[in-house]
Amino acid sequence: MRILKHISKLQTPSNGFTPHLGHGRHFSACRTLRSSRIPVGLLVTPKECTPPSILVTVVDNEAETLMPRTLYMVVEHFKNKDAIAVYRRFRDKGRMAPEGLRYVCSWIDDRLERCYQLMETHDRRLLDEWMANWKDLVDFEVHVVVTSKEAADKIAPLL
Repeated sequence: MRILKHISKLQTPSNGFTPHLGHGRHFSACRTLRSSRIPVGLLVTPKECTPPSILVTVVDNEAETLMPRTLYMVVEHFKNKDAIAVYRRFRDKGRMAPEGLRYVCSWIDDRLERCYQLMETHDRRLLDEWMANWKDLVDFEVHVVVTSKEAADKIAPLL
Protein backbone atom coordinates (compact mmCIF):
# COMPACT_ATOMS: atom_id res chain seq x y z
CA MET A 1 0.00 0.00 0.00
CA ARG A 2 1.26 3.47 -0.89
CA ILE A 3 0.91 6.36 1.56
CA LEU A 4 1.66 9.98 0.69
CA LYS A 5 2.58 12.56 3.30
CA HIS A 6 2.95 16.26 2.44
CA ILE A 7 5.67 18.45 3.93
CA SER A 8 4.78 22.12 3.46
CA LYS A 9 7.15 25.06 3.22
CA LEU A 10 7.72 27.02 6.37
CA GLN A 11 7.56 30.79 6.56
CA THR A 12 10.72 32.62 5.60
CA PRO A 13 11.13 36.31 4.87
CA SER A 14 12.11 35.58 1.28
CA ASN A 15 9.37 33.19 0.19
CA GLY A 16 6.41 35.50 0.89
CA PHE A 17 4.36 33.01 2.86
CA THR A 18 2.79 34.08 6.13
CA PRO A 19 2.18 31.77 9.12
CA HIS A 20 0.83 28.26 8.58
CA LEU A 21 -2.49 28.82 10.32
CA GLY A 22 -5.19 31.31 9.47
CA HIS A 23 -6.65 33.20 6.57
CA GLY A 24 -3.59 35.42 6.02
CA ARG A 25 -1.53 32.56 4.62
CA HIS A 26 -3.96 32.11 1.79
CA PHE A 27 -3.87 35.68 0.59
CA SER A 28 -0.11 35.85 0.97
CA ALA A 29 0.40 32.71 -1.11
CA CYS A 30 -1.92 34.10 -3.78
CA ARG A 31 -0.20 37.49 -3.67
CA THR A 32 3.15 35.77 -4.25
CA LEU A 33 1.77 34.06 -7.34
CA ARG A 34 0.11 37.23 -8.57
CA SER A 35 3.40 39.11 -8.26
CA SER A 36 4.93 36.71 -10.79
CA ARG A 37 2.91 38.58 -13.45
CA ILE A 38 0.80 35.62 -14.46
CA PRO A 39 -2.20 37.23 -16.21
CA VAL A 40 -4.97 36.98 -13.68
CA GLY A 41 -8.51 38.18 -13.44
CA LEU A 42 -10.88 37.15 -10.70
CA LEU A 43 -9.32 35.38 -7.72
CA VAL A 44 -11.73 32.51 -7.23
CA THR A 45 -10.92 30.69 -4.00
CA PRO A 46 -8.37 32.46 -1.80
CA LYS A 47 -9.20 30.25 1.19
CA GLU A 48 -8.03 27.18 -0.76
CA CYS A 49 -4.69 28.72 -1.72
CA THR A 50 -1.96 27.00 0.27
CA PRO A 51 1.83 27.07 0.11
CA PRO A 52 3.32 24.44 -2.17
CA SER A 53 4.91 21.39 -0.60
CA ILE A 54 8.61 20.87 -1.08
CA LEU A 55 8.78 17.10 -0.74
CA VAL A 56 6.50 14.14 -0.51
CA THR A 57 7.38 11.04 1.46
CA VAL A 58 6.39 7.90 -0.40
CA VAL A 59 6.04 4.89 1.84
CA ASP A 60 5.90 1.67 -0.17
CA ASN A 61 6.69 -1.78 1.22
CA GLU A 62 8.22 -0.24 4.32
CA ALA A 63 10.85 1.69 2.31
CA GLU A 64 10.62 5.47 2.63
CA THR A 65 11.87 7.76 -0.12
CA LEU A 66 11.78 11.54 -0.34
CA MET A 67 10.68 12.62 -3.80
CA PRO A 68 10.69 16.22 -5.03
CA ARG A 69 7.33 17.70 -5.92
CA THR A 70 6.90 19.60 -9.16
CA LEU A 71 4.66 22.65 -9.52
CA TYR A 72 2.61 22.95 -12.70
CA MET A 73 0.81 26.03 -13.95
CA VAL A 74 -2.13 24.59 -15.81
CA VAL A 75 -3.93 26.96 -18.14
CA GLU A 76 -7.42 25.69 -18.82
CA HIS A 77 -9.12 27.07 -21.92
CA PHE A 78 -12.85 26.39 -21.57
CA LYS A 79 -14.14 24.85 -24.80
CA ASN A 80 -16.66 27.11 -26.54
CA LYS A 81 -15.91 29.62 -23.73
CA ASP A 82 -18.44 27.66 -21.67
CA ALA A 83 -17.61 28.24 -18.00
CA ILE A 84 -21.09 27.06 -16.98
CA ALA A 85 -20.43 23.48 -18.08
CA VAL A 86 -17.09 23.43 -16.23
CA TYR A 87 -18.54 24.85 -13.01
CA ARG A 88 -21.55 22.52 -13.21
CA ARG A 89 -19.29 19.47 -13.38
CA PHE A 90 -17.10 20.84 -10.57
CA ARG A 91 -20.21 21.36 -8.43
CA ASP A 92 -21.51 17.87 -9.19
CA LYS A 93 -18.27 15.82 -9.14
CA GLY A 94 -15.61 17.95 -7.46
CA ARG A 95 -12.07 18.36 -8.78
CA MET A 96 -11.76 14.66 -9.72
CA ALA A 97 -8.04 14.68 -8.95
CA PRO A 98 -6.30 11.39 -8.21
CA GLU A 99 -4.56 10.86 -4.86
CA GLY A 100 -1.09 12.39 -5.01
CA LEU A 101 -2.11 15.37 -7.16
CA ARG A 102 -2.53 18.48 -5.05
CA TYR A 103 -4.49 21.61 -5.96
CA VAL A 104 -2.64 24.73 -4.74
CA CYS A 105 -4.55 27.77 -6.03
CA SER A 106 -6.38 29.10 -9.08
CA TRP A 107 -7.61 32.22 -10.83
CA ILE A 108 -10.19 32.77 -13.56
CA ASP A 109 -9.85 35.52 -16.13
CA ASP A 110 -12.45 38.27 -15.96
CA ARG A 111 -14.25 36.97 -19.08
CA LEU A 112 -14.66 33.51 -17.48
CA GLU A 113 -12.98 31.85 -20.48
CA ARG A 114 -9.85 30.38 -18.91
CA CYS A 115 -8.51 29.24 -15.56
CA TYR A 116 -4.92 29.53 -14.31
CA GLN A 117 -4.48 26.68 -11.87
CA LEU A 118 -1.41 25.79 -9.84
CA MET A 119 -1.13 22.04 -9.22
CA GLU A 120 1.59 19.99 -7.56
CA THR A 121 2.64 16.34 -7.74
CA HIS A 122 5.63 14.02 -7.63
CA ASP A 123 4.30 12.13 -10.67
CA ARG A 124 3.33 13.87 -13.94
CA ARG A 125 1.11 10.90 -14.86
CA LEU A 126 -1.30 11.96 -12.10
CA LEU A 127 -1.71 15.36 -13.76
CA ASP A 128 -2.42 13.66 -17.09
CA GLU A 129 -4.98 11.39 -15.41
CA TRP A 130 -6.75 14.41 -13.91
CA MET A 131 -6.78 16.29 -17.23
CA ALA A 132 -8.34 13.27 -18.94
CA ASN A 133 -11.36 13.73 -16.64
CA TRP A 134 -11.92 17.23 -18.06
CA LYS A 135 -10.74 16.99 -21.68
CA ASP A 136 -14.29 17.08 -23.07
CA LEU A 137 -14.81 20.55 -21.53
CA VAL A 138 -11.30 22.01 -21.36
CA ASP A 139 -8.20 22.36 -23.55
CA PHE A 140 -5.02 22.40 -21.45
CA GLU A 141 -1.63 24.10 -21.50
CA VAL A 142 0.82 22.82 -18.89
CA HIS A 143 3.96 24.62 -17.75
CA VAL A 144 6.44 23.49 -15.11
CA VAL A 145 7.02 26.45 -12.78
CA VAL A 146 9.12 27.29 -9.75
CA THR A 147 8.55 29.83 -7.01
CA SER A 148 10.09 33.28 -7.33
CA LYS A 149 12.52 32.40 -4.52
CA GLU A 150 13.62 29.23 -6.28
CA ALA A 151 14.19 31.19 -9.51
CA ALA A 152 16.17 33.89 -7.65
CA ASP A 153 18.32 31.22 -5.94
CA LYS A 154 18.97 29.55 -9.29
CA ILE A 155 19.97 32.74 -11.07
CA ALA A 156 21.95 34.31 -8.18
CA PRO A 157 25.28 32.57 -9.00
CA LEU A 158 25.06 33.94 -12.55
CA LEU A 159 24.69 37.58 -11.49
